[in-house]
Amino acid sequence: MKKGKIMYSKKYFLLLTLSLLLCKESTSIPDAFKDDIIETRHVDFKFDPNNLPVIGVTKEMDLDRMYPEGPTSRMTFINPRKITINKNTFEFDRRVDYMSKKVEDLSKPPEIIQYRSVESLLLTIFLKNKVVVYYLINHKITDENDEWIPGKYNQRDITDENWISSSYKGSYLDGCLYWLQWPREARYQYIGNAADGRTEKDCLNMK
Repeated sequence: MKKGKIMYSKKYFLLLTLSLLLCKESTSIPDAFKDDIIETRHVDFKFDPNNLPVIGVTKEMDLDRMYPEGPTSRMTFINPRKITINKNTFEFDRRVDYMSKKVEDLSKPPEIIQYRSVESLLLTIFLKNKVVVYYLINHKITDENDEWIPGKYNQRDITDENWISSSYKGSYLDGCLYWLQWPREARYQYIGNAADGRTEKDCLNMK
């Protein structure tokens, strides 16, 4: 009896191990996106207005030297995207973000632990074939009323109603199209079923 139980336990363990391996294989990151940084990394990016990429000259490998802290996020597009930002139209197949944030400590421990964002700077770099084709600086600071206003280095179009919440006009669309590239099983671990049933047309209809 005991021997039967042991054999059954071993068989169950082997089946469980096999199912876990198959599950892991089905949810693995596709090769095209293995270098992407999907979940935002919190890095100590140090912005320098004199250290910006040169469009058409700076290569992706140069960015590692220019910004050793590494990017906050990185997205790859199998089919190049065409977009217009600040009246500049270009195609890109990769987007790399570098973010810097400053906060003010309003805490009064141990009763109150509170922080307030006072500055945010996002450098978004667009590349095609590993060469920089465009970059945009979204810089905002808080005023005396604790409202976001454009910062000194801002290039973001503030006439866009979403200029505070999005990195550039069209970023929501790009994010939607990005996830449609992924197999459902692979993207599920990151965004659940949010993109299920969604088509490219649905993404294009997003505001």
